Amino acid sequence: MNEFVPLDFAAAWQAFTRQRYGDQTDKDDRAMWASFAEQYDERTRFSDGLQTLLEALVHPGDTVLDVGAGTGRIALPLARIARRVTALDHSPAMLDVLRRKMIQQEVNNIQIVETTWQQAEVEPHDVVIAIWSLYRQSDILTALRKLVTATRRTLVIADGDSGMRPPHEMPHADLLSEIWGGGAGQGIPNYLYFAGMLWQIGVRANVQVIYEQRAYQGATPAEIARQLVPARATPEQIERFSTRLEPLLCRNGNGYSYRYTVPIGIVTWTRG
Repeated sequence: MNEFVPLDFAAAWQAFTRQRYGDQTDKDDRAMWASFAEQYDERTRFSDGLQTLLEALVHPGDTVLDVGAGTGRIALPLARIARRVTALDHSPAMLDVLRRKMIQQEVNNIQIVETTWQQAEVEPHDVVIAIWSLYRQSDILTALRKLVTATRRTLVIADGDSGMRPPHEMPHADLLSEIWGGGAGQGIPNYLYFAGMLWQIGVRANVQVIYEQRAYQGATPAEIARQLVPARATPEQIERFSTRLEPLLCRNGNGYSYRYTVPIGIVTWTRG
């Protein structure tokens, strides 16, 4: 009789990220973010589903730690509720955009910390969030334990779904996988890895899936394609992707539009 062996979520996650990111160093990652930091906000047009959920978890007077804050998509709106937000990221280019937006929006209660999560030294915060930011941790269980230790009340981890999808959710996913790799349509949803890994360290988290609609407009298929491709895409790859993408687009008076649905898994733990 074969002995049942529980799934090692951490080992599976580390294998998945090694396959996707290979030997990419912190320097490589910073260079990647620097290459499109100025266009990041334009390229990531989301509905307010995730923001609304996070705002409901933050109370006036709270402190919030945003691990992987980037240009402040989450940190800025939460700063209008919380007493203080710590925006942690290792990309100086992304944080420069955040600093500029803080001035433009007259927000002065965000403390910026430029470092990796592995190297970070932070005090506990009431709410800790990590939104699509744990993809390059060399020791994911240590990183998660550190998040738990930093959490006074609520921890939120959000990530997407690299597993099987109905075709209507993300019609261009197969094209992305074909041209740039990444195994679209394989494995389990990213957020279930995180729920499983938290379970491995003794933390029982809740999982909720929300759906966001993403919409893109462009005068030509190439304009929309450039908003969807990875930052590392070459001109030749963009042209190829644009040609293959065109049948998926809707033609309108202003050019072309493209809409698709993105499932986002919200993994939440509240300290008892």
